[in-house]
Amino acid sequence: MNTHAITEFFLSEDAANFSVENDDSPLAAKPLWVPIERYGNCHLALALGVGQAAIGPLMQFSSDMSMSCELRSKIDEKNAEGVSFQAFFEPHDDTSARIILFEAPMNYDKKWESNFTLNLSVLRSRCGNLGLRCFSSSGRADLESKLAVVKWVAGPNDRISLLTARRHRSRRIKTTLERFNVAYDHEMFANRKADDEREDASSFTLLEKVSSGPKRKSEDPITAEFLLNLPSAKVAEGDDVYHYAHRVLQSLIPIQPPNFPKRIHSVHQRENRPVRILSLCSGAAAMERRMVANAGCPVEITLFDLNEKLMRKAGALLSPIAETSGVLGDVNALSVEQFGDMTFDVVMFVSGLHHVVDIEHVLQTVAELLVPNGEFWIIGEAVGRNGNQLWPEALAAANRIFSLLPERFRRNAFTGNIDSTVPETDFSANSFEGIRSEEIELLLLRYFDPIKMWRRNCFLWRLVNQVYSRNYDLKNQGDRCIVLSLVAAEYNLWKSGGRPTESHSVYRRR
Repeated sequence: MNTHAITEFFLSEDAANFSVENDDSPLAAKPLWVPIERYGNCHLALALGVGQAAIGPLMQFSSDMSMSCELRSKIDEKNAEGVSFQAFFEPHDDTSARIILFEAPMNYDKKWESNFTLNLSVLRSRCGNLGLRCFSSSGRADLESKLAVVKWVAGPNDRISLLTARRHRSRRIKTTLERFNVAYDHEMFANRKADDEREDASSFTLLEKVSSGPKRKSEDPITAEFLLNLPSAKVAEGDDVYHYAHRVLQSLIPIQPPNFPKRIHSVHQRENRPVRILSLCSGAAAMERRMVANAGCPVEITLFDLNEKLMRKAGALLSPIAETSGVLGDVNALSVEQFGDMTFDVVMFVSGLHHVVDIEHVLQTVAELLVPNGEFWIIGEAVGRNGNQLWPEALAAANRIFSLLPERFRRNAFTGNIDSTVPETDFSANSFEGIRSEEIELLLLRYFDPIKMWRRNCFLWRLVNQVYSRNYDLKNQGDRCIVLSLVAAEYNLWKSGGRPTESHSVYRRR
């Protein structure tokens, strides 16, 4: 890896992190910034003439990176065919070996614009420069046509939006100040303006320099040694590594997950009748059985699943403690008609929503099936990256701790190999596993209001699941300390802004 290479880039008039080069000269050209009118707004763009290229900074690439561009053009009337552009990559070790990533014309048929995003995973582990070039497909160099680069950003996929927002900072500040200085002069703010004029600003002090007091101490990261003394770290009879690690993790999170049996009981107390529950993708309904058993009140539960054999088995186990029925069907085709005139106090998914393709349709139907103020529960739901993959910062943190483990803890139960890094498998490629996981939480807010959310697990589950769990013996204190070091690394990432992938949450119908 080149230590001088960066991992993200954005084109901006505020940053001298690019150069403009001519095809026929080794000398760099002066960047030309021009205003571009677009949908009633004025955008600043870098203008490239025919035979010019913009070269970005030296970058180190990984599998989770992309490049996003918005291009416009001014077509010379003498050049009816328009101009073309190339997006390219120049390897650091051989700048003459330019690789064309994308090429397209900018002509009248295309309305002189092109917006595109390129997946840069093909450049994984490579180092070099990205570039954009304007050229004439006819080979003419005497044209006045220009390529206008309105947006050009490259970096980790989850930071493209941030990089886009960072462009042209000084210009945005200037515009913002100008607009807000006059925004409240409008007649709709007349009452506020009258109050403002009565304010006495003589007591206001504008701090020019913050005093250099003692530096605020940040919290120290927790360690396995600290966790070893927690009550939750004591091994119970029948503990497996997965549930042991997550029990310790749960004890560290200040907010506790929703008490689902208690919520069922509260509905019964309020309505003074059996609580009506619908479980979608119910499967073996083991979680549902525990909740109903602990609710301490009459429950009528309807199971919905595609697997009739599994549903009948689950129904037989539930029947002694609740009035139980079942509906057979594909959740993606869920409809109100399948349940006749039935409505429900609670509809739930237990680790099932991340298998759904038509999430919007399912959520809208769930809302229609709920009584007014009815609740929608997601329990143990995968809300992380699609395909049960880890987010980049979580994968990096997981690999940091994973790479330090002795080989016997890194043996993959499925392959028998010693893994050097955590596998990056996209399980949605050939199944419905995590098919649209990363959209779930935003889509929920379209149909429901959150009542209580509890989210955890940036990466821990990937290190203690079936792939590696048999490598540990919880009766061995050394092994237990290793597990606790994984929990500590997970908690420290979560505490510092890591993105959880597991949700236990309650939503209410609007």
